[in-house]
Amino acid sequence: MSASQLLDRIEQTGLVDSKTLTRLRKEVDSASKPLKAKAVAKYLVDKGLMTQAQIDRLLETASAGAPAGKTQNTDELLNLGGAPAPARPTGKGVTQVVPVEADAGATRVFGMDEVVELDEVVEVPVEAQLPIGLDDPLLGGSPAGAGGLFGETVAAERPTRETGSTSFRGKIDSSNQWQTKWLFIAFGLLAVLGLIGSVLYLSLSGESAENLFKMAETSFNQTAYLDAAKKYNELYTKFPGNEKADYAKVKEVQALLAGPHERKNFNEVLTIAKEHLDRVLNLKELDAVRGDLALMLTNSILAESEAALKKPSNAEMAEATKKVEAHIAEFVDRDIYIPGNIKKTPAITALLEKLTNNVKLLNGSIKKEDDYVKSLADIKSLTEKSETDRAFEVFNTLVRTYGDMGSRTELRNAMKEVSAKEIGLVKPSDLSVTAETSAPASAVARQVLLYSTSRDRAGDKPAAESAEGQSSGESVPSELRSLADDTIPVLAEGAVFGVNAGDGSLQWRHFVGYETTYQPQWTERIQKKNLILCDQREHAVSCVDGQSGALLWRSVIGQPFLNPTVVDETIYIATRSGVIMRLDPYTGKKMAATQLPKKLLAPVERAEGIPYIYAVAEDANLYVLSAEDLSCAEVFYIGHFPGSVTQAPLFWSGYLLVAVNGSDYCDLHVLKFAEKGLRAERAQVFRLADGPVTIPASRLGRWMLFLADNGKQSLDRQQGADSLRHSAHTRQV
Repeated sequence: MSASQLLDRIEQTGLVDSKTLTRLRKEVDSASKPLKAKAVAKYLVDKGLMTQAQIDRLLETASAGAPAGKTQNTDELLNLGGAPAPARPTGKGVTQVVPVEADAGATRVFGMDEVVELDEVVEVPVEAQLPIGLDDPLLGGSPAGAGGLFGETVAAERPTRETGSTSFRGKIDSSNQWQTKWLFIAFGLLAVLGLIGSVLYLSLSGESAENLFKMAETSFNQTAYLDAAKKYNELYTKFPGNEKADYAKVKEVQALLAGPHERKNFNEVLTIAKEHLDRVLNLKELDAVRGDLALMLTNSILAESEAALKKPSNAEMAEATKKVEAHIAEFVDRDIYIPGNIKKTPAITALLEKLTNNVKLLNGSIKKEDDYVKSLADIKSLTEKSETDRAFEVFNTLVRTYGDMGSRTELRNAMKEVSAKEIGLVKPSDLSVTAETSAPASAVARQVLLYSTSRDRAGDKPAAESAEGQSSGESVPSELRSLADDTIPVLAEGAVFGVNAGDGSLQWRHFVGYETTYQPQWTERIQKKNLILCDQREHAVSCVDGQSGALLWRSVIGQPFLNPTVVDETIYIATRSGVIMRLDPYTGKKMAATQLPKKLLAPVERAEGIPYIYAVAEDANLYVLSAEDLSCAEVFYIGHFPGSVTQAPLFWSGYLLVAVNGSDYCDLHVLKFAEKGLRAERAQVFRLADGPVTIPASRLGRWMLFLADNGKQSLDRQQGADSLRHSAHTRQV
């Protein structure tokens, strides 16, 4: 089959468009030598216009449809010269060429049925085809040279070979099959492909950096940060001179930080920043991503500070705080990482404020725990040395600085040990008390005192007025006969006045100083014979006859003392320095005295029938002392702050009530006893009032009335054997 016939068949199938077929026909017709069908077929396959399977089917169809004995070889058109070949003997191993037309110079075509098997196979070589070059006219290149459009080389005239009397025009190749044209074609194609690849590489190498950058940007925008970092690295590594190489270095660092930041692995962010940021700090391209870098760095340090606040131990918190402060010093304080204009942006400013606050909390917590550990050790050491007063000072300093420290179990247990240690520190006092029988010289004895009073007495009025009064039916009693023998002591203007309760007449007067605020007390509540007077100016206690005001005795305490406690004709005096003494109510002499290890701000309490007195110290402790010899029987740890108890404890219905004041509240501690007056236990603690209570409570049967400094009243009564009930009915006075 010729090339023209092959094109005809292809046109009939419609596999190739007519425009391409027209151009092929034109090239076939204008060729200087007849073109082979296989060359055309190969061109169509190489160009992708047809497949090799389609070409093979067309060639097979053509061979099957040719007449017997006239089959045309479609592979090649051969020019045969000379006379037809004579008949040759046939037999095994002999190839017989059947002569056809005997015209000299006619083209001899051998069909498939003209070839028989022989012992020796004689191959007829066909010249190798050159690969299709880039100068293919169909591709717009230069016209084909002597080789033709399809790259074939025009075969030289084949020499004839004498075979009997018949000559065969053509060259017979008896070489090995590995030296056929297909091997040369394959190597030629490989060479062409290598050449094309080299050309393409050279032509496209200028675009590789741009492609890498586009792929890196795409990966970054799709949050594939690790892949983006690799592509940025490849870009500036392969193309260091590219204009985007420095920008790729900056973007690589940004991608390396963005990955762990998105995964909230903030420690890794700071580690990567420390390793990689320094190498891009001097690049101007860093300005494009400074805002994002500042946000990631600040947010990571803030997250690390919040993690530090959750550390379970003080040592771990201190170590984490050092790392946070190191990160702040390296990344925040240095403007080369976060410039001042970026720090002023709202987002970064808010993060930095939180970070600063967290650092303060961390340092405060660390110092707080350090102070706690040190104070606790000091308290235990001072307790072993029996220096309980200093131990309480350490405790008070600690709880004043850190208000919540007082609730820690370990510290409270340590303070209970301090309180228990003070039992052995209560000892007899050597304070001297001077008993006298004469009153001291009055400070105003040489001054003129003007005093005026008016009394409505019937005897003082004129007779006319008396008669007028009687005529009108009105009578004015001269005195209240039922109270004629009672004396009412009144403290006023620095003196105690004895006033007759029946007629209001002044019976006696004792000057006690303008500093005195303690009211007079009867030594015996029923008979009311003698009165105890306090002189807070001279720090003395006096006993006078209630009717005449005559001085019975006077004891000079010599230092500031609290309001005396008089129970069962026994007088107890407590000084502010912590001395508690018992005075004889008849002579004023000291019968017993005890020095407490702590100061006192409130008087002592003694319940009738209970052989103990109770003293609440300035802070922390309640001391239980024997009512006879004032020896210490028990120390109970209340835990109140210095100055929070200013009123004496109150023994009521078997309970001991202690009002503990705060700045704007008052809590009532209710203590009960496991045995008569001893082994105190805390039964209840409840909020008594929304303000301090400094006024002594009043007993109203089973009720207790408390009056807060802000005027609010509170009522409490006994609920049962083990508790009190706080009344919900409070009102403002």
